[in-house]
Amino acid sequence: MSTTKLYVISNPHDDIYGEQHKGTETAVAVSASLNRCYTSFFQALTASTGQQLTTGEKCQIMDGLQPIKLRRRQYFLQEGDVCRRLGFIIQGAVRTYAVNHKGQESILYFNTESNWLGDLESFRTSQASRYHIEALEHTELLTASHHHIASLSIAIPAFRQFLEQEYYVRLAFNQCRVHMALSMNAEERYLDLLKNQPEYAKRFSQNTIASYLGIKPETLSRIRRNWQGR
Repeated sequence: MSTTKLYVISNPHDDIYGEQHKGTETAVAVSASLNRCYTSFFQALTASTGQQLTTGEKCQIMDGLQPIKLRRRQYFLQEGDVCRRLGFIIQGAVRTYAVNHKGQESILYFNTESNWLGDLESFRTSQASRYHIEALEHTELLTASHHHIASLSIAIPAFRQFLEQEYYVRLAFNQCRVHMALSMNAEERYLDLLKNQPEYAKRFSQNTIASYLGIKPETLSRIRRNWQGR
């Protein structure tokens, strides 16, 4: 298992790739990259809440949300650590998973573009997390500490609404996951994924999908062969 830790940029206006660049052309490229990140966040917030941000609110958010980049297989959070930041994915994909006493991994959920990520329980209570959050692809995101999340939620109602909607979406999703685990067999779980999350089957490896569905890779292979033959 990779032990690469999260790289955090100290200045939110530094290059998102953590490199030191000089020259006008590079500065323009860096500025364009940051602008794209924040613009994507503002668009997602407006689409979710229906609220338009003022220029002042946008500036507050840009000061509070810090851009970072995760390499593939780099961790946003590891089991035993406290989740001190929440992230919003601009581009890329991560998985949240747990490891049992036998070393077997179980994926709870994926997060892709325009999704928040983090262990909300650990973030809220400052207790050690039970989960790993690992990048499946090169991932760009905006992150914020507990202090900045709280400050922005108080100062900007649309930001608070955006976070609250994420909480309810996550709650509903977790209920669906429990229902799937309790009432569906392996084939039904796979068909449910193809119906409701078809992009996962195209984007992630078979072993990763099997872990997400709670089945063995060979079982998933058999199910896929059976359906391809119909």
